[in-house]
Amino acid sequence: MLKNSVTSHSLRGPNLKDDKRKAAIVSSALWAAAGDALGWMTELGREQTVAYRTGSSRVKEPVEWRRRIGGRFGPTVQLPAGTYSDDTQLRLSVSRAIRGTGEFDVAAFAKVELPVWLSYSLGAGRGTTAAAANLAKPSANWFSNFFAAREAGYFQAGGNGAAMRIQPHVWRSKSLRFDDFISDVVRDAITTHGHPIGFCGAAFHALTLAYALETREVPGPSEWKELIESLKRLPHIVKGDEQLGLFWIGPWEERFGASLQNAVDSEAARALSLVKDLRPILKEGTGSYEKVLETVGGFTEATRGSGTDTAIAAAVLALIGSNVSVSETMCLGANAIGSDTDTISSMAGAILGAVRGGEPTWRIQDRHYIISEALRIADIAAGEPAPSFQYPDLMGWSPPATQGDAVGTTESTLWLAGLGKAQAIGEVWTSPEAEWQWLQLEFGQTVLAKRRANPRGLTRADLPAEQLRNRSVNERRPHTEEPSLFSLDPKSEETNRAHSKRQSYPPKEKSSSVSSSKELPQSIDELTEWIIAENFQPEIIGRAFLQATQGPAAIERCIALASILAKAIDARRKRLSK
Repeated sequence: MLKNSVTSHSLRGPNLKDDKRKAAIVSSALWAAAGDALGWMTELGREQTVAYRTGSSRVKEPVEWRRRIGGRFGPTVQLPAGTYSDDTQLRLSVSRAIRGTGEFDVAAFAKVELPVWLSYSLGAGRGTTAAAANLAKPSANWFSNFFAAREAGYFQAGGNGAAMRIQPHVWRSKSLRFDDFISDVVRDAITTHGHPIGFCGAAFHALTLAYALETREVPGPSEWKELIESLKRLPHIVKGDEQLGLFWIGPWEERFGASLQNAVDSEAARALSLVKDLRPILKEGTGSYEKVLETVGGFTEATRGSGTDTAIAAAVLALIGSNVSVSETMCLGANAIGSDTDTISSMAGAILGAVRGGEPTWRIQDRHYIISEALRIADIAAGEPAPSFQYPDLMGWSPPATQGDAVGTTESTLWLAGLGKAQAIGEVWTSPEAEWQWLQLEFGQTVLAKRRANPRGLTRADLPAEQLRNRSVNERRPHTEEPSLFSLDPKSEETNRAHSKRQSYPPKEKSSSVSSSKELPQSIDELTEWIIAENFQPEIIGRAFLQATQGPAAIERCIALASILAKAIDARRKRLSK
């Protein structure tokens, strides 16, 4: 049995007032980014490829390197030491979409973050890219992103693109109980990945990270087995979830051709078989890692990068690295040439960071922003006041039509649509169809964005709500100053510190103009019961719909309320007419 099972309803939660929890979250975030930055230099390359990119066939720390971006005809660019890839990019996107209340704004993540991410994605997988492109269509929603693709569509999407990004849901959990974070993990995962390998892999990684954060120990094979067994509870949780149960599970089962329970049980059985096969290999210590990858198909093109297998490989790498430094473990993962080095190392880094603590001494892109966002999520977990990122009004928002359209202007101001103001930095790389340039976003992140030579004009609907600079990482947590990797003036420490301080969150959520959330029912069921109890009074119906628009997934909540209400009114009319 687990020492302190993260799957148990009676789990003893950590002391959230203890700064050790916050420090563990920051370390988890930084080591996840470090593993990504180191592993991305070697990702899916041979020794000759790695030597061309970095100047050496093996890596020991992030260095300046070169890589082609933008596909076959894109330019080859010089990347600063510590540049991270899509793993950390999407992890930050998920983090921003978690409101100060702890709610995951899945609609903003799906309709703003993912389509805009296409303009600056680095090293993105085919499945996540296809899913994000489909979400730019007006007809696609987070719960019905059933895209078709030439190689593999939504129901075949079982890659690790979901598992790599779900850590913020665990970090923000107050209790670290299974039921406290798993619904958000599933919401996040099924936005892009419709195969059980994809969303079960995300759930398993979330459970291993929660175990590590709660016990401050790296889980081993016995714990993996129990965590995998707990995945069989997923269908029950999904059916009981207001959004997933109403919008997603029925259409998914119909199109996938199996019940969710049977599909999850089958994937859990496969994962348990893998763990059984790995037990004897693990006795060989650090030298066993390549055998582990062979066992989980980590070197085979058809299986490399699958969700559950990657999550298991990351758990193994974290366990193997328990007796050496975290940096040595990251090097072990990054130098397993031919495997998905960045994602496995990044996920293992998240686990080890939560257990071992500390910070990488390596240069890491946007270190200060990563720290600041991790501390915001840690505040949420501790029940302390936390701000929320401001997105555009989704009622008027339209995702960029093409990747190059995400960067635009209003008068003389440059923007990354949906996210915030931007400042162009340094060299421009061009191809026949577009150009790429580093942008410093006003809230602290840097992105290498695809853009038009003459950016399009943006309207108010393309822009986020007014963003107030009311927080800085320097005010929240002392740290050693590190010059920005993407400074406008490398000689100016003042400029570097200014960039690291940029935060763009408003101080509090907007409240309902009708009534405070404490005065009105919250769930769709409660709102429906309230309307029926008040005999369908028009004023009550109006107030209920206004309440349904508060918080994330407002459109979906209103649709659900209207559907239930229409059925209730129709049933009453039929009963009265008899």
